[in-house]
Parts: sequence; C-alpha cells; structure tokens
Amino acid sequence: MKTICTLFLLAATAMPAVTNGEAWRPKERWRGFNLEGYGLKGTFSGRIEEDDMKWIHELGFNFVRLMVDYHFIRNEADWTKPDPSKFGFMDDAIAMGKRYKLHVNLCLSIPPGIDYKVTRSKEALFADPTAQQALADYWQFIAKRYRDIPNDELTFNLFNEPNTDPKGDRYVRLIEKCVAAIRAEDSGRLVTFACSHIEKDISNENTDLIAFNTYPGWIGSDAGTPENLRGLIGENVAEIVKPDTGEDVYAALQAVIDEHPNKTLFFPDGEYLV
Repeated sequence: MKTICTLFLLAATAMPAVTNGEAWRPKERWRGFNLEGYGLKGTFSGRIEEDDMKWIHELGFNFVRLMVDYHFIRNEADWTKPDPSKFGFMDDAIAMGKRYKLHVNLCLSIPPGIDYKVTRSKEALFADPTAQQALADYWQFIAKRYRDIPNDELTFNLFNEPNTDPKGDRYVRLIEKCVAAIRAEDSGRLVTFACSHIEKDISNENTDLIAFNTYPGWIGSDAGTPENLRGLIGENVAEIVKPDTGEDVYAALQAVIDEHPNKTLFFPDGEYLV
C-alpha cells in the first residue's frame, strides 16, 4: 500500500531564487509523494524504484521529494565531507524525474552529525558548529554538482522537521549559512524548508518556499482535530476525507478536486479504496 504524503507549499519572499534577474516560482502546483528509499540508512530499502516514478506520473502527480540520509553519501573517513562516488542514485532519481515529468525536491532528511537511531532530535545540528559547517558544505557540493539542472526539474529542501525549538539567532544563522553556500554555486536555485511545528519551525525570511507537514497533533498541542486543522491551515484544506470506510472514494475525490483545483487535500492515516 502506498502512503500519501501531502506538502503544503506557501511562498516566502525575502531571499528569492533569482534567475536572469527575476524570482523563480513553479509554473504549476506541486502534488506528489516522498520517496523514502534513501531516507534512513539501515531501515529503508536503499533503492528508488523506477516503477514507482512511472506509477506516480500515470496517476497524474507531478512531484516527488527525494529523502536522503547523509550516511548514504558521506565520506567514510570523514563524515563532514560528501563522497562524490556515492551520488549515482541521486543522479538516477533526478533523471527519472525528468523522464516521468516529476519535479524532484532533494531533501537531506537526516543531516550531517545526526544519528536518527539514537535520537530524532536535530538539536545537535543547532549546537555543533562542525555539523553546521558540514551541512553547508554538503549543500554547496550538491549545488555545484547539479547547477546545470533547471528549477523546473530540481529544487532543494535543506532538511526535514527540526523537531526542536529553533528560535533564536543560531537557527537563523544555520539557515543563512546553508542558503549562502547554495547561492555561491547557483544563485537561481529554489530552496525550500519543511516544518511540522508551525508555531516555531518557520523560517519565512530565509527560504523561498515553506512546506507544512500537517500531521494531527504535531502543529501544536490542540491541533489534533479536523476543526483545528482547518483553523490552522485555513483554505488550504479543501476537504477531510474519512478513512477505513470500505467504500470506493474515487468519485468523491474527483468531485472535490474538480470543485477546488488549487486546494490541498488532507488525508488522515488509514486505508482508502480507490
């Protein structure tokens, strides 16, 4: 069974990706899925299946977020440096995205210096200057490697869900350091940021697009109901679709999409017959 991962993309304005003197923005609304094969080394498959890309395209989606644990691309002798010989899977995924007309949003879901098996917290990233510099260096390497690929095909997602309280100067400095490293190699690359705690994770002034990962209860202490989700996300939530009914929801979903073509659907956990 496939898992639907919904990204709510909202524009920020302060540090726009600039190409030929103009800020770049997507030509169409992105809708799609996380690709988790490289998202956590030792847990996920370590593969990106071309059939998945084909399936996503055939269902009418146009977006994938390629989740990458830095352990897959690190230099084994020095974790602060990427190993150029380990980027083949990333090259292939970006090429498959182009083949199947899927925009690829590249995310260092587990950034340098973080061991997800020990803790989910990314607190060490904000506390350790070595890890911060390593993250910026990884992104600078990635930006240089892929700078000839247009934003229509590839954008960057700095890392996923800090799961900490990143208020204060150290948070801003880290985001600015990473964006500056990317801009040094590619001034036109669009940079996104994914957060799950709206009240404290947002970095509006430092990235181009913000993705809200709206899991029930993660946005705030009172966010676990559809009513509160509607209040927090506002008109971005077009409909709440009930899971586990055993009924074919295809017609109902299509009707909602037709009525609200520019809105985002929120899917609670469960099974849906389509």
